[in-house]
Amino acid sequence: MSTSAAVLRAGGPKKPGVSTWENLRGLWPYLGRYTGPIALGLVALAIMGLIGVLVPLATGIITDAVAGSARPFQQAAPGVAVDVGALNRLSELIPHYQPGSRGTLAFYCLVIVVCIALKGLMSFITRWVLIGVSRDIEFDIRSDLLDRLLVMEPEFYVRNRTGELMSRATNDLNAVRMVLGPGIMYTGTTIVTMVLSIAILVVISPSLTLWVLLPVPVVAFAVRHFGKVIHELYEKIQASLATLSAKVQENLSGVRVVRAYAQEDAEVRGFDEPNREYVAKNVELIRTWSMFMPSLTALIGTTFLIVLWQGGYRYLH
Repeated sequence: MSTSAAVLRAGGPKKPGVSTWENLRGLWPYLGRYTGPIALGLVALAIMGLIGVLVPLATGIITDAVAGSARPFQQAAPGVAVDVGALNRLSELIPHYQPGSRGTLAFYCLVIVVCIALKGLMSFITRWVLIGVSRDIEFDIRSDLLDRLLVMEPEFYVRNRTGELMSRATNDLNAVRMVLGPGIMYTGTTIVTMVLSIAILVVISPSLTLWVLLPVPVVAFAVRHFGKVIHELYEKIQASLATLSAKVQENLSGVRVVRAYAQEDAEVRGFDEPNREYVAKNVELIRTWSMFMPSLTALIGTTFLIVLWQGGYRYLH
């Protein structure tokens, strides 16, 4: 019920001192109804992240086998102080390795194919379960919202227009579903992949890992800055959409009165302003996204340039 009340307040002025996490606290009871499916989805997500890390490892083993290295990852960071013990333990976990062996190449090529197939299967299970749960929670919240609307006092419907309530029951709840489904899924995928990748990178080459992580603070700052701007713009767009929906609903419900008093032109002019405001806010949001995505891609691409620069330099020397 608390989430239903929050949805009813959506589009209105924010309460001072209330954080986003406090606003999302009302979702916990709904998540508690689906702990089993959510746990299954998170397990599949963790397996998917683990398999995703194994693919580049298998590629590196194939490269070492073709290069004729006596052990895999033996020349992972030439000329650099590494944790030899950890690197040896990692090499001991690699089965069926023989330098220059066709059997090794065939085995690890098959491993890559199997890993990609399993990753696709785990990705399907993750999306099917978590996205499905988000749809079920959306259904539950919408049902509770209707129950809440049916018991509200008459003054509530004087203060809030019908079109705005319709917008909050449709568009705002869809935004809540996006937080519960794709939001949890992508956040979990990022955390699992990041932790596993950094752990393996540190074992192979701690110094090169530091170089790789050098752009991370800049990326974090860019994501935080643009995320705040996009969040504020999205709230304004939701409010504009609620106003636009209310205007349409009022005109449709009162169309006989409008026609009877020949107010068509006045209503068209009254609709034009919120419509243009809604379009302008969306254009501003698209402009922000058009700056955010290339900047993020460029910063991530910088990581690849650093790897090629430092890794290539160390290998040549």
